Amino acid sequence: MANALTNLEDRALLQFHNALDAEPSIVESVGFVREDKTASVEIGTQHLEHAIGNFSGSAPSATDVNTYKVSHSSQARAGVISFTRKEIMDATQANGLNQLVDRSVAMLAAQARADENRAFVQGLNALFTTAHPLDADLAEASAKYLGATLTRTGIGPGGGNVVVKNLLTTPFSESAYSTARQRLLEQTNWSGDPMGLREPFVLVVSPKNEKLARQVIGSPAIDQSASNPQGYINVYGGTSIVVTSELTDDDDWFLIKRGLLDGGLGSPVGLWRRQAPMIQIREDDMYTTKIELYMDRAFIYTPDGLGIIGSNVA
Repeated sequence: MANALTNLEDRALLQFHNALDAEPSIVESVGFVREDKTASVEIGTQHLEHAIGNFSGSAPSATDVNTYKVSHSSQARAGVISFTRKEIMDATQANGLNQLVDRSVAMLAAQARADENRAFVQGLNALFTTAHPLDADLAEASAKYLGATLTRTGIGPGGGNVVVKNLLTTPFSESAYSTARQRLLEQTNWSGDPMGLREPFVLVVSPKNEKLARQVIGSPAIDQSASNPQGYINVYGGTSIVVTSELTDDDDWFLIKRGLLDGGLGSPVGLWRRQAPMIQIREDDMYTTKIELYMDRAFIYTPDGLGIIGSNVA
């Protein structure tokens, strides 16, 4: 039976990873992926303050990047499907393939992908109430990661204030999207220097807003009117759309700078796969065979709160 089990496992492993790769997960369409094996993962600032300035002959001021870090911990997830020896034998085809095992492996792969998607979107939902990692340096008391106004006083050019606005409260519309897009394009770092964010951007919406989102992003023209029936050329084509039913409120939506780099300038949000989804097949005894799934993951975010606009609609 060992050879039979080995052949079954080899085929199951191949099918499992093929099923996982069959379609990209939400995180791979929106953010970045980390695969650290450590007990926790630290995400540092992506946008350094005082990193560069006019040189006057004396050494520039140093930036303590260790001041701005967020430590994340992961959550292990597991599942198991069990078969009797008779079920295995009855499902074995004349060509040696086993459709029962094939379907079970495909189901576990779909559940693993859905679990990662759910963890990622639930993490996005939580950003509306997550304490801002720079809270101690912000003028607002108990500032959240997404805020209508986030202010650092006296740190900008000429000693001025630096203000970041990464929260909206308006339902999705062409006008609201234009406002969010403009805010991303004009966003500065915490020294007040323009970040120069450019597309690609990703729009995350619920199924309720999918039709409108695709009309706003994909229509060749916008703002048609009786006096201007042809409207204006739509300049929003550099934005992709991700639709998910996991948003806490189906009126909420996000506009995010997309980036797959785990250590460079890119998306502020991602997923940490401490252990990517994996399966194994084992025999408990002569009568029972099990397919086990294991994974360990966490939603993660950078401490800056930059590169993202969220709309939390009341």
